[in-house]
Amino acid sequence: MTQVMKASDVRQNWSKLLNKVYRNQTRLVVEKSGIPVAALISTEDLDRLTKLEELRERNFSVLDEIGEKFKNVPAEEIEQEVNKVLVKIRAQNRRKSPVALISMISAVLDANIITSGILGYRNPVSIPGAILRLWRQGTFILATSKHIRDEVKVALSKSYFKKHLTIQEISRIQALLQFQAKQTVITEDVHETATHFEDDLVLAVVVSAKADYLVTGDGPLLRKVGNSYQGVKLVNPNDFLQILKQQS
Repeated sequence: MTQVMKASDVRQNWSKLLNKVYRNQTRLVVEKSGIPVAALISTEDLDRLTKLEELRERNFSVLDEIGEKFKNVPAEEIEQEVNKVLVKIRAQNRRKSPVALISMISAVLDANIITSGILGYRNPVSIPGAILRLWRQGTFILATSKHIRDEVKVALSKSYFKKHLTIQEISRIQALLQFQAKQTVITEDVHETATHFEDDLVLAVVVSAKADYLVTGDGPLLRKVGNSYQGVKLVNPNDFLQILKQQS
């Protein structure tokens, strides 16, 4: 149980409240002028919270490790290589049966942006890298789908990137995207709206999630769909970065 009390009442009942928290009988939120300003929790609760924070940092640390390997590679080169790889992957997938999609967020990043952001994470001029750094800071909620995660995994496994990355690092990226991003089951179908089937899947993620933004550098998609789809704003990475900076 969690109690909410005024700071003045907490002072008057400090010893009694401290014993209740110690016995895990309550958690206490302290208000001052109606505003929550502090919390009193047991050492067991603090230990659990600390472990969760450490786990989150371990999950995100793979971005530091991979970003370090690519920090001196020009951002334009990374984005060009990512685009070349994903164009090939999508061409191959079009010859196969459509794959089910699951997942979502308040801002959806396409596979190009995520992959470029991973590789450019430590590069100060990489816009996708800056976006992922803001995700890590909690500036926005990222959602991804199995299909997008698979595209990222295949892209990172291609020769240009694989020579720098270990299998373990690629697996950790998959875990990061699966467990630190918000996952939502697709509830809406989108067909033949975008230029390619893969982009229809991304739009399905956005619509099902009722996301605020789809972030993509896909020129043909932006030209065909426009800057809005069923209430969701479609923006390029630079515009999204500016939006995030204004909100932070």
